[in-house]
Amino acid sequence: PRSSRQPASGDGGAAVVARRAQLVAFVGRLLRAIRPQRVSHLALPFGVEDAQVKAWARDGLLRGLEELHLLGHGGPSDAGLTYIARHCPKLRVLTLLGDSPSAAASLLLKAQVAGSLSDEWWRGFR
Repeated sequence: PRSSRQPASGDGGAAVVARRAQLVAFVGRLLRAIRPQRVSHLALPFGVEDAQVKAWARDGLLRGLEELHLLGHGGPSDAGLTYIARHCPKLRVLTLLGDSPSAAASLLLKAQVAGSLSDEWWRGFR
């Protein structure tokens, strides 16, 4: 018997992607409705792609985050992790349960969040 959550068309993958896009858009609207500096903890049951992370950071919606938990597949990539590290200055806890970042990206993120890597180091890294 088919679960009531599965679409009748049999194209479950497209439905999941569409639903996640709706949820990401909803989270973005919530972040904009709340003063960004008041959002210190964010836990999502899915990953967030780099483009969305960049858009939220560009809008200043992530600057108050102390904890970020992305508990599903779909990002961010190593580049997205670097973007998070640079635009979430208060971030102290990051949980990624979906697609695993590389060990190098994880170490860089941890060092950046701990304040071990200065802006001068990042300029030399490029």
